[in-house]
Amino acid sequence: MSAYSSEALSLQEQRLHRQWEGGEEAKDSGHHRARAILRQFELQARPFVDVERAKLFTESFSQTEGQLMILRWAKALKHIAEKITIYIDEGQHLVGRAGKAGKYGILFPELDGDYLGHAFESAASRPQSPFVISPEDVKTVINEISPYWKGKTLHEHLAVSFPPEVLRLTYDPDDPNRSRLIISESASLKGSLQWVHDFEKVLKRGFSGIRKEAEAMMERLDPLSPMDNMRRYPFLEAVITVCDAIVLWANRHADEAERMAHKEPDAARRTELMEIAARCRRVPEFPARDFREAMQSQWFTQMFSRMEQKTGAIISNGRMDQYLYPYYAADVEAGRITEADAQEWFECMWVAMAQYIDLNLTPTGGSFNEGYAHWEAVTVGGQTPEGLDATNELTYMLLRSKREFPLNYPDLAARIHCRAPERYLHEVAETIKEGSGYPKLINDEEIVPLYVSKGASFEEAYDYAVSGCTEARMPNRDTYTSGCSYINMAAALEMTLYNGRMSRYGDEILGLTTGDPCGFASWEDFFAAYLAQQNNLIKHAFMQQSVVNELRERYQA
Repeated sequence: MSAYSSEALSLQEQRLHRQWEGGEEAKDSGHHRARAILRQFELQARPFVDVERAKLFTESFSQTEGQLMILRWAKALKHIAEKITIYIDEGQHLVGRAGKAGKYGILFPELDGDYLGHAFESAASRPQSPFVISPEDVKTVINEISPYWKGKTLHEHLAVSFPPEVLRLTYDPDDPNRSRLIISESASLKGSLQWVHDFEKVLKRGFSGIRKEAEAMMERLDPLSPMDNMRRYPFLEAVITVCDAIVLWANRHADEAERMAHKEPDAARRTELMEIAARCRRVPEFPARDFREAMQSQWFTQMFSRMEQKTGAIISNGRMDQYLYPYYAADVEAGRITEADAQEWFECMWVAMAQYIDLNLTPTGGSFNEGYAHWEAVTVGGQTPEGLDATNELTYMLLRSKREFPLNYPDLAARIHCRAPERYLHEVAETIKEGSGYPKLINDEEIVPLYVSKGASFEEAYDYAVSGCTEARMPNRDTYTSGCSYINMAAALEMTLYNGRMSRYGDEILGLTTGDPCGFASWEDFFAAYLAQQNNLIKHAFMQQSVVNELRERYQA
């Protein structure tokens, strides 16, 4: 710390400096496996772009034109599961990647296909979150992927569907790829906002059980009902296709693990690869039987969801200390796993999360999300569906992992309620004291009553989890799809000061002409003018969202 002794550094900054100077590997002498994986990619300044998902998605869509969107999407996922390259990281317990080794991102041409060709002309030199792509992949994007999506993206149709007064507050009318950052739509930047996956259902039933449930529901449909024939039947058909797809993908990982095991000279790693193969044959098709299978099933589910669509804030991991605890407790009691073993598995998940990069190709996307940030939320603590305190050994393990392991993943949130144990509150405080900014504190005493007042049952409300930044979601109860608008309130203030104008856009009148503020007689006059500008932006934001909601289902499943 001598080089930095004159600086006022937080505990987190001090720890990072010690690591950079080679003075601290970890607070604990453990963590060797995850740190070895971390060293394989931690010095990679720019992520690679993997185009396979985009190429296969485009291939499938070109073959299914005219079919219902939900079926096209499911078939595209099946095509990806069948064809995408399978990678298994050296030393990893968990398998399942959406792209090549190292830090990587994948493309979603259904969102920004109209911009892809232009984006890769300046990929390496753009100032905001640059990335690396091979010349061969650039040719694939420009010659095979981008041409198909011209005229087929939601973004392009929004640009021509917004009323003129909404358009000029949203995009540059001369270049709709550039947001004016006044009322910013986010629906064309992601396939959906975010939600909490029901990982517990996957762990308990497996995708074979979910498939059987869909088949049973299909048999109960009314063959004479237009709604059943045009809405419910295709949806259930898509569910079955996706269940088959993820099982196929998992089995291909089993094949690859077996292939690698036959060539592996190290006996210990050869045994691990054969165990990986056996797990991939079991999950996520069937219910998980132990902690390791549960972790692998959860990871397959969230990674396949990433290939399905670009989700705002990536994937919420929900209440990991709750749905994984029964498997952990049973394994500890049976002597199949130790606390250190389980923590190593969590760390393997954190380094796997860190390798996936949420790419934003458009200028608007780059402005929104600079620095490759993503937020895989994990929620700990809180209450059980019965209203009892929910803390357990995994709660404390996850808090300790956040303190000890030098990554920003996962994005940890701690639920607090009036009966939370003293030990839990103390460990939450100790974790915050580290200075990394985690965990976020989420107040059960506010959120649970709010959900109940809006119609949720107490059982559902008690089971909420964090998704995204600080949003709360109840699994299977509230899900947001279409991305919402961002309103720049500072722009409303500037329009008040400049009589409907903004200095960035010169003499163009963008807001209301509320008058020269130098002529206002009082603060009340000024504030009334500001409220008029603000309400005008809010009005147009609702108009913008109305168009988004109407168009979205034509372009997104």
